[in-house]
Amino acid sequence: MRRRLLAAAAVAAAAVAGVATAQEPPGSPLVTAGISQRFTADSNFRLDDPDPGASYFADTRVLLGLLSETPVQVFALGLDTGLRALWEAERDFDFTFASPSTARADWTRDWASGALDVGLRYRQTAVDADRPLADFIDPDTGEIDFPDDLDRLTTQITERRYDGTFDLELATDAPSSYVFSLAATRVDYDEVTNDTTPRTNVQGDALWRLRLTPVLSGALFGAYRYFDSENARDTLIREADVDVGVIYEPDEALRLDVGLGYADYDRRETRDAGTPNARRVSETETGPVARARLRYAIEAVTLAAEARYSQATDGAPFTGALSARYPLPRGALSGRVFQNKTGSSTGAEARVTGAGLGLSHEINALSALQFDFSAARQVDETAPFAPDITRFAFSAVYSRDLTETVAASLGYRFRSFDQDPDEATSNAVFFQIGRSFAARP
Repeated sequence: MRRRLLAAAAVAAAAVAGVATAQEPPGSPLVTAGISQRFTADSNFRLDDPDPGASYFADTRVLLGLLSETPVQVFALGLDTGLRALWEAERDFDFTFASPSTARADWTRDWASGALDVGLRYRQTAVDADRPLADFIDPDTGEIDFPDDLDRLTTQITERRYDGTFDLELATDAPSSYVFSLAATRVDYDEVTNDTTPRTNVQGDALWRLRLTPVLSGALFGAYRYFDSENARDTLIREADVDVGVIYEPDEALRLDVGLGYADYDRRETRDAGTPNARRVSETETGPVARARLRYAIEAVTLAAEARYSQATDGAPFTGALSARYPLPRGALSGRVFQNKTGSSTGAEARVTGAGLGLSHEINALSALQFDFSAARQVDETAPFAPDITRFAFSAVYSRDLTETVAASLGYRFRSFDQDPDEATSNAVFFQIGRSFAARP
């Protein structure tokens, strides 16, 4: 729960990197703002095959934030948007919203025996690949931020994504405690084409924990997933599992959860849609399920892992993630691998497997280098099937604080996209300069 509280605070304060606020009066709301100008030259903006040539765009981006903190609650608002001037190869000049544009709100409240965390987010994306693959797993916490699918938008279509989260902890100071979590995502488009499918995904979890000894607890865990796709087959997937396990937590640095139970998977879809033979069919799989989760954090070293194996599935039975962060004398090294499932733009359930490596290095008190490498592969596991997708991404960024409130960065980014018969690469260079503001009214 506290992880998302910190994430909310980071969103609200994103515009004030490098601004000292510790001397401001505590308890009053923190209002932040930032404005930046970014210029980018990209050899293949949309990763098209054949390559149409170089594109150029300039993003004028504005960040606004509000952060209100008390000893028991945090409320945060964040807006990241702007305008984009785009000179795209073989297309007319376009002037539109910066992509992606994001708005979010988070509210967290703690009390003696529990906590509540509610979050809302809206994201509008005009082109794909704006979000680096390195962002799929939080390098500090190891928590999975389930990625979008790896498909690309090959036409000028706007994708709108709505996210909501709800986390509740009860009786945390008692031997018997409860945790409830709900996450919902809706993906929609301003225009529906053959390669864009509106879809809804809902994931709910519940955990009952019974403390048996100071370091060992029994656990009853349940999960439910709902995926509704508006594709030609009108695919609907329901997945539920329940397991019994134990939690080993000798101190704040180490926690291990394991469980064994039973899962049920049901997929319903329309076969031969649009013909006289159209029929609604249901395919059900049941079987055992096993899960494990590990978190180890000592000083600045963090290791997190989670795994789930279920025979009640259509496709690969294993999903999971492993991430680690290790401090260096003047920076940090982080790595991550994952395999999970998401809904693809074709309306199918897709398995995404990926890995990433990040390195940050502080040159001095004013400047730093950041390197990120990521790779991912997507496989459609339910009809309508699409060819596998493979992506690679690499970025190198040099950043420097020019003053306490003004910062600049210079970077290079490589991207590749491979989905038979298309194969494309992109090389981009960019320069960005921005100023941040902060005040407590």
